[in-house]
Amino acid sequence: MAEFPKPSITSVVEHYGGRVVGTDMGGWRRVACPIHDDQNPSASLNEDHCWFRCFYFDFSGDAVDLIERITGARPVDAIETAKGFLGEGDGDLRSSDGPHNSLLPHGKRNRKGDGTWIPPWHSL
Repeated sequence: MAEFPKPSITSVVEHYGGRVVGTDMGGWRRVACPIHDDQNPSASLNEDHCWFRCFYFDFSGDAVDLIERITGARPVDAIETAKGFLGEGDGDLRSSDGPHNSLLPHGKRNRKGDGTWIPPWHSL
């Protein structure tokens, strides 16, 4: 299977108002979460794996998952927004209704029958 480029998780976090506050510890850095008003940084990210984790909301995912969570976008729209971070797609990096409009639980989509996760851009 071909390797697909992933948008920088740091760029996505910072675009939506999060800020990296910690130094690299085994690939992970502490982050003030862009999902909620985070005065005491409760999240981490790993740029090498394009992965984000908020311990306050028990939410984790890649750049597309984070865009969906913050903007409330449909998966296909979140993918297009993620492409904008790569310089592809329509380049519209605006959130749909402000940075904190969706706090709904994140579903378990994009899983094959054997339980392995498929990044959403593999289906494009």
